[in-house]
Amino acid sequence: MTPKKTQYGDYATWIYFPILARYAVRLIITDNLAKSFGERLGEGRLGGCTDGCCFHDKNGQTWMFLSDGVSQGTVAHEAFHVMYEIHDYIGAKIENEMLAYHLGYLVNEVEKFRDKVKRVKAVKSITKKEASDGQNTRTSSTKRG
Repeated sequence: MTPKKTQYGDYATWIYFPILARYAVRLIITDNLAKSFGERLGEGRLGGCTDGCCFHDKNGQTWMFLSDGVSQGTVAHEAFHVMYEIHDYIGAKIENEMLAYHLGYLVNEVEKFRDKVKRVKAVKSITKKEASDGQNTRTSSTKRG
């Protein structure tokens, strides 16, 4: 599925953990972290987040906000916060292999979505450039009889 901009001007998807109480992660990729976070969860809750942050509710859901173009290190950092919260939510002791497996799953899902968003943005950029060069980007076909 091709990502589309949300009403907040960012890109979002759901990532689920079926075997971990069907925990839900709302991943948001944004050019404006403060706007995306503030409009969803309220101004003033962002704190010192600059490249990424997570907000956990008590109903088995986390919002994971990432600025567009953040490093893989930031992705891993925020993904760890999510995994820690999931373990706390389900009352599980943090176990090495279980944490590593699900952390890898989450980072892979984030990277897949980031790649889709990059492709969408690249296409929009090319289309915008072609439209701005004064040339007609569409050609009409006519049937000749």
